[in-house]
Amino acid sequence: MKDGMYTEEDMDNATREEWSKMYDHNYQFISYNKNGTSITKSGRICVECIIWKPWNEYHKSNTRLSGYQACCKPCQAERRVKYFYKNKNFSKQSQIYKQNGLCYLCEGLLPEKLKSIHVDHCHKTGKIRGIACNKCNEILKWVNDDVNKLHRIANNLEKYQ
Repeated sequence: MKDGMYTEEDMDNATREEWSKMYDHNYQFISYNKNGTSITKSGRICVECIIWKPWNEYHKSNTRLSGYQACCKPCQAERRVKYFYKNKNFSKQSQIYKQNGLCYLCEGLLPEKLKSIHVDHCHKTGKIRGIACNKCNEILKWVNDDVNKLHRIANNLEKYQ
């Protein structure tokens, strides 16, 4: 302890109970983890994007001492996509950039909300086809990726125009 504050060394060597006491004592400054990521009462630096964000930008966690995940919500979503599609080089943001911010199916502008943007993939091979808007993703889900259904729908639309 130095000047009434716990030092980084104190924090690194602390047990869970000691860490909890340091958290209460320091109030504003909690810890620096091994990567040098600061954690404060109001938020932390995300370990992925290295940007400080408030706690409401993180998912809660019962296993972490801070009570929140180490990655912010957008970075956590990127991690899930990479894990799910087993493609370590895939990035939702870079794919959106490659598509010029357009849905790869309807070529309409993708919405700003990340929840309304979907990574479309082949359910048989797992291969990523592109980033789709919510409406196009719903259509693909409804037709169950069946090309014949889509052709019948398109033919009927042309027939009654």
